[in-house]
Formats: sequence, structure tokens, C-alpha cells
Amino acid sequence: STLMRSSAASDVYKRQLEYVSLQTSDKYMSASYILANDIDMSGSDYLPIGSNEAPFTGTFDGKGYFIRNLSCNKASAGLFGTNKGTIKNLMLENFSFKLAYQYCGAVAAVNDGVIGNCGVIEPIAANIENEGAIAGAGNGTIEGCYAYCVKAEPSFKEICGGTQMKVTDCYSNGESETKASRITAEKMVCSAFAATMNQTLTAKKYDYHWKSTKSVVNGLPVLDNNSELMNMYLSLIHISEPTRH
Repeated sequence: STLMRSSAASDVYKRQLEYVSLQTSDKYMSASYILANDIDMSGSDYLPIGSNEAPFTGTFDGKGYFIRNLSCNKASAGLFGTNKGTIKNLMLENFSFKLAYQYCGAVAAVNDGVIGNCGVIEPIAANIENEGAIAGAGNGTIEGCYAYCVKAEPSFKEICGGTQMKVTDCYSNGESETKASRITAEKMVCSAFAATMNQTLTAKKYDYHWKSTKSVVNGLPVLDNNSELMNMYLSLIHISEPTRH
């Protein structure tokens, strides 16, 4: 398991993610990654993790953290290129894929694996056929995710660009989403759609759930793990107990 964490300056996190994105060997593509901090990718000439020739087959657990301000100017663009693994518990904000012309999705350009429990806020992309806020194309699964995109092209406001993916309990403000899965102004304020997503996530045994917050645009939900916080609290109590003689 590879832990993306460092006690140095915040740009270390960015360099670690960039390093992983440059790898093609199975050692890196099949590994398990855990995000341990928010990452600001401003100024990075980013290459997506995994490709058609060397797809990502491991696990990437965002632990509820944000990756922000990523710009990817590749033909197929996204945080991941081709995903055949599992990407979960991740928040993405202000991604830009203006030059993509093949496949484009903020989480993955092509998703043949599982994307669960992810939120995408304000991505911007080129207006191409195979694009979506979460994934551009593929035959994988997207579950318990949402996308809120005001600035993007209409096609990029949808959850996914392809028609082969299995999409369950996901929400977006895209025009062609069903009425039940549209993020309306009322839902943005009260985040009522989070409750439905959480039902799916609990059934699938995801360890993070959605909660409403005022810390991001329009009160959109972020990820929280109450059990993890409680375990941390209990550990601190245990550590602080005086030694008995």
C-alpha cells in the first residue's frame, strides 16, 4: 500500500501524484494508494494515471480529500486515463481538459472498473462526444457519485459520456439526466440527494458517507468518516492515559 503523505511542504503531494502518473509498470498500476491530504495541482503538466496499454488495476482511496486545479492537455484526459481498478472516496474541483479530443472525464477518461463515492465540482472540458464529468467512456460501474458543473459544456455536465457504463444513485445538473437525478437549486442547498447516495454506499460497505457542508459551493456534500474520527479519538484517549504502577 502506497501512502501519499509527507511532512514537507504541500507541493510534495503534487510531485508524488505526478510521479505515479508517469509510471507504466504493473508494480505501480496494480498498487493500492491512499490519499492523506488535499492536493493543489496548479501549474502541473499532468499525464493521466494508466493508459489503454497499461491500465490502472489497483485501488485509489481518496479518503474524502480534494484534488484541485488539475489541468490535463492530452488527447484522453482525466485524473486517470484508463481505469480497470477501483477509485473511491475522492473529491475533485476545478479540473480543466480544454484540449482533449478522444475521451474525457474528471475521474477517468475511460472507466472499465469501479468509480464510487466521488464528487466532481466545476470541471471544464472541450465539447467532444465521449466526455462526462465522472468518466468519458467505458463499460465499468459508477455508483454514489455526483457532479456539479455550471461552467462546462452541456455534455460534460452528465455523469458519463458513454452508454455502456452501469450508473447507480448518481446525481448531476446535466440537462439530460432524469428528473430524479438532477441536482436542483433546492437540493444543492439542503443536499437531500446525499441521503439516497448514502443508502447505496452503506449497502456496498463504503466506509465514507456524504454530509452537507457550507465549505464548498452551494452547500454541496463532502465525504466524512465518523467511524474513523471516533477511532482516532479513542486512540488519543488511550495514548493520554497515565501509566499505572
